Amino acid sequence: MIYLGWSFSFVVINNISKEVDEIKLLNEIGFNVTKVNKNVNIEQAMALNLKSNSLFIAYFNNCLMIFDNLKITEYINPSKQFSYSEARLVVNYPKSNILSLACSSTVNALIYSIISNKTKVRYNNISDMDDKTEFGEPTKVEQNIYNKAKLINNQYVWEEGIKESEMYEEFAFELLNEWIGVRLDKTALLDNISFSTYKIEAIQENIGKLYVVETVKIKDNFPTRLKKGFLFAIVVTFILVLLLLIIDKISNL
Repeated sequence: MIYLGWSFSFVVINNISKEVDEIKLLNEIGFNVTKVNKNVNIEQAMALNLKSNSLFIAYFNNCLMIFDNLKITEYINPSKQFSYSEARLVVNYPKSNILSLACSSTVNALIYSIISNKTKVRYNNISDMDDKTEFGEPTKVEQNIYNKAKLINNQYVWEEGIKESEMYEEFAFELLNEWIGVRLDKTALLDNISFSTYKIEAIQENIGKLYVVETVKIKDNFPTRLKKGFLFAIVVTFILVLLLLIIDKISNL
């Protein structure tokens, strides 16, 4: 079934067990923001998403959702390279899967990127305006949708001649469902979500840069204090052994 009129862009990060410092997070991924003392529901967040200079954050089913006003999704690309915001999210959430997605009913357009295990595994860009661009293998969610189509002249076609670009909402809803467990068009199930609102004061210069996987420094789970303590113990042990050797040599003279 095709649902008409949906346009939105968002980033979803799973495996988020507790609320985060949202201003700090937004600053780390490229945005200087101030919090607006007005929370909105999901319909308001979607309505304002592409019409305001704001970002909206909420939590649902252990996922962090950011309606990003195309500020993050604009820079995702068909390669293993991360956008700046993606790279910073990978650093902060190395054990999470990250979905960045934007779609528009105006031109039947869909673009999305999937990061898993600190690696970009999928990119897809479908539009009436441009040729399809993709990277990586379709996910199971995508494949289930493609399996309902016929491949004609190397183009996917569904019943009644529906083209792939016209299926953008179905892809978007099903991909989001894979992350948060609810389709976005079933908003009644999401009515109780409260989105915090952040006004964008400035966008940092790094936002348009790209990063390869190898250059992104990933946070690990071994606490820094333990690392420093471990290294300190090794240094002290080495010094003590060296002193014992010197003392032993002197005593033998």
